[in-house]
Amino acid sequence: MRTGRPGEALAPLLCPRAIAVIGASSSLDKLGGRALQALVGFGARAVLYPVNPRETQILGLTTYPRVVDIPGPVDRAIITVPAEHVATVLDDCIAKGVRVAQVYSGGFGETGPQGRRLEQALLERARAGGLRIVGPNCLGTYCPESRLTFMPDVPEEPGEVAIISQSGGLSVDLLSQGAAAGLRFRAVVSVGNCIDLDIPDFLDHFREDPKTGLIGIYLESVRDGARFREALAAATASKPVVILKGGRGEQGARTVASHTGALAGHEGVWQAVFRQGGALSVDSAEELLAVLAALPVGPVLGDRREVILVGNGGGATVVASDLCDRLGLRLAPAPAETLGTLRAAGLPPGATLGNPTDVPASILWRSRGRLLAQAIEALTGLPAPAPVVVHLNLTPFRAYPGPETFVEDVVTAALTARRGRAPLLLSLRATPDAHGEALRRRAQRLAQDRGVPVFPSLNLAIVGLAKTMEDAARRRGRRAGAGDSARPAHEGQPVRDGRGAALSQTEGREMLAGWGVHVPRMVLTRSVEDALEAARSMAYPVVLKVQSPQILHKTEAGAVLVGVTGPERLSEGYAQVLANARSAMPQATIDGVVVAEEIRGGAEFIVGLSRDALFGPVLLLGLGGVWVELLRDVVLRVLPVDRDEIRRMLRELKAAPLLAGYRGRPPLDMEALVNLVARVAALGEADAGLRELDLNPVVVGPEGCGAVAVDVRLVRDPAVPVPAAGTHEAWLGRDPRGGTPSC
Repeated sequence: MRTGRPGEALAPLLCPRAIAVIGASSSLDKLGGRALQALVGFGARAVLYPVNPRETQILGLTTYPRVVDIPGPVDRAIITVPAEHVATVLDDCIAKGVRVAQVYSGGFGETGPQGRRLEQALLERARAGGLRIVGPNCLGTYCPESRLTFMPDVPEEPGEVAIISQSGGLSVDLLSQGAAAGLRFRAVVSVGNCIDLDIPDFLDHFREDPKTGLIGIYLESVRDGARFREALAAATASKPVVILKGGRGEQGARTVASHTGALAGHEGVWQAVFRQGGALSVDSAEELLAVLAALPVGPVLGDRREVILVGNGGGATVVASDLCDRLGLRLAPAPAETLGTLRAAGLPPGATLGNPTDVPASILWRSRGRLLAQAIEALTGLPAPAPVVVHLNLTPFRAYPGPETFVEDVVTAALTARRGRAPLLLSLRATPDAHGEALRRRAQRLAQDRGVPVFPSLNLAIVGLAKTMEDAARRRGRRAGAGDSARPAHEGQPVRDGRGAALSQTEGREMLAGWGVHVPRMVLTRSVEDALEAARSMAYPVVLKVQSPQILHKTEAGAVLVGVTGPERLSEGYAQVLANARSAMPQATIDGVVVAEEIRGGAEFIVGLSRDALFGPVLLLGLGGVWVELLRDVVLRVLPVDRDEIRRMLRELKAAPLLAGYRGRPPLDMEALVNLVARVAALGEADAGLRELDLNPVVVGPEGCGAVAVDVRLVRDPAVPVPAAGTHEAWLGRDPRGGTPSC
């Protein structure tokens, strides 16, 4: 049976007393040989027990045929034997009382159905015996405090960065490149296929670990979406979490399936999960390391998204300025008095003054960095200065005598410039040869000894700073209060198999109206006479729509007619839409023609729901009507959401200016739209049978005029009971009024 919390299993993973290396070898060609050699070479503080039935001694260590033959207690096992032997080895580990086994071996879920069956058998064995598993298909653990490693040439000094990676290869890259950039780690854990201990377990552990300050994750998938969301939100409440998601596109998703045997999931949904959970999402391993390097300056950042750029290289600053625009950063304006100070400092005509300030290498050489320091001091002399990114291309320095001393003088001048509370970030570029690398490392050591983060490019420094500002703003928002929560968070409903069946327009309208969503009046008619009577009851103009469960895209089929202004046009149009529908899809079942009041004016939005296999109900909100597929201006959130979150979704849209009134148009009724979306979200959580919902368009009138869901497409599983009428009031909490149009 399973015993203990995940944190209790991770203690022996990171700080073991004794490790059995099962499959150990004297050959470095073997995975077990490399694993043991790395631990011995790094001076592991745990007792090491090689296990190999064909050896008696490896690397001077007594070797045992089986784990159960080891005389002393063992709390951690490293398993490197072929996949078909892992189950037998696990039985021995359970008999020995091992608490956690890290299975390096591949050949499991990543290989297909047979591999997944092997994984399931391992998991059942481990659960029955109280053993926790990391992996399989992973590479190891690096923890300098315990002198644990899976690779040579790693830093001995510990730091505050914890890395969790579902890729062994990326674990190597993140550790080696991060160490070269000056990062120091609490731990780097390769977690592989995560059949037992999963990403949320490691998040919980590092959240509670007082020696961990920052968490970085390379993620392909998780087993339990709700558990991941819970762990992520808890972790980001106290520590920054940076995530690189693999398998974003179609090809990447296929690669994930062959890499960890898991589904990659929908990219937009994952990004919504990260955003709602407070994590920072990045696009590359280099960005992941850059953000981790920049995050320590977060606590001293102000609330303005501004930056100051100073260095040598005009072209680099032009490119960086473009990147600032894309990331929503502004180059802090330099007041006239600041420009005067820069001129008075003696910066010659070759220097570009202001922000950015470009100081050529020749000027740096003549002043030995003094003018660079004066430029920094002038630009940060305001009461609340923006952060400074100093970028130095060291290659031109090699043209001058004594480049090593030159580099030291310039970097020291930049680091010691008086800049008030403005944080400093340093970008260092150099020719990728031995001399250039030596210059870069010399400058990097000077900066890092003073606690200044260093980046290999100006663009990475800016990405790191922008993400750090994003994290700082999020933390300020959390401290300001929990927001306008409409109700307590709901755990969601289980996902059922089956695609479900589409409801008719009238059925969908009736269901939505029961949840307080305003929809047009409509009547299903089966004759022209019925249609004329329906139109008289609601007044012209009206809309005609053929109702058929098979014809989902009615506009393309010519089965919709808008702007019907009188009886004569209605009679003609009735016959026309029926003929078009029968021509477009002769086999379709036609229930009749819906006559609906026409909603005019306002702007068109789309509101939708879908059900994700990992995370449950997902809300979509965006610019609607004919622009949906063309512009794709939509945002996603995983439910639950409150009204404040819905307002944030609206502000993220490119079409957001429409709500405030654009080019002389009146402001739209944003609160009516927010209330409509809140009702749709409540329906999505309460109705476990709902599969898909598209409200397109939702017409939003001027302020005070409401929002109306004009067209409805709703698919649900008929085997799941519909929530009882009236239950939505309990879900929506306060403000039970609908956004009923009054204009």
